[in-house]
Amino acid sequence: MRIVILLMLWSSVIYGQVEFDKTYDSEGVNHVVIDNLKGDIIVKAGSSDQIIIKATSTTTNRIAEMELKEYRTENVLAVYLHNPCKKGFTRFDPEKPFRFIQTENNCQWGGKFDEQEIPKLTLEIEIPTDMNVYVSTIIEGDIDVRGISGVVYASNVNGSIKMHEVSKVKNGTTVNGNIDINYRNKPSITGRFSTINGEINLNMPKNSSLTTNFKSFQGELYTDFDAVQLSGNIKNQETLNPGEMVKVGEYAEAQIGTGEINLFIETFNGNAYLKQIK
Repeated sequence: MRIVILLMLWSSVIYGQVEFDKTYDSEGVNHVVIDNLKGDIIVKAGSSDQIIIKATSTTTNRIAEMELKEYRTENVLAVYLHNPCKKGFTRFDPEKPFRFIQTENNCQWGGKFDEQEIPKLTLEIEIPTDMNVYVSTIIEGDIDVRGISGVVYASNVNGSIKMHEVSKVKNGTTVNGNIDINYRNKPSITGRFSTINGEINLNMPKNSSLTTNFKSFQGELYTDFDAVQLSGNIKNQETLNPGEMVKVGEYAEAQIGTGEINLFIETFNGNAYLKQIK
């Protein structure tokens, strides 16, 4: 079973008020898109076929044109913070999930309001473990995803991304923040990970089979996996003993195992660490 959800943000002037707290059956939807603007997103696997969504506001003064809304089509449910630049929806593409909610080009609504007026929402979502989830936040928010075996796509700007007990991470990108991901099983789909000001930590089973493509301006990639083949800018290339940390420089590729799954890893000022789960 999948999701049928209707959401509305009730206006409130009470600091820390629960805006929405409801449980739904999950039927007919494979993809859940959560598009926040300001605040945290917390996703965890539930123990049933139900969806539980709780939205809490920590804003005392808000822009009237903004409210939490829901849109449902085919097998997709989108929950998003509406603003004057949102104009409609297009066909859902899991490779570019946030283009699903269309925005007017060159829209300048943000310049008319103080950032403090934008509702800050903490969205807590409990979903069936095999559901695909796509989450995004921009201002003053962190993303935390736990126990999801479906595809996970996370996008942030000013905050961290954390995932625990996941298997299929398609995307983990932020600008200012760390990315910490602990895989339950070896990666089974191509993943893209990037941050400008932060570190990337990827922890996965030792039987993982990967080809890593690494790019950085000032950072480096370290791994304690046994690299079958290294190419590009490799430092300390002679030290490839099992269990030792290998230092991989910019624009380098490392094949681990038979190299089945591609991981694209990019930093600007921080290092990346690819480690075995002990």
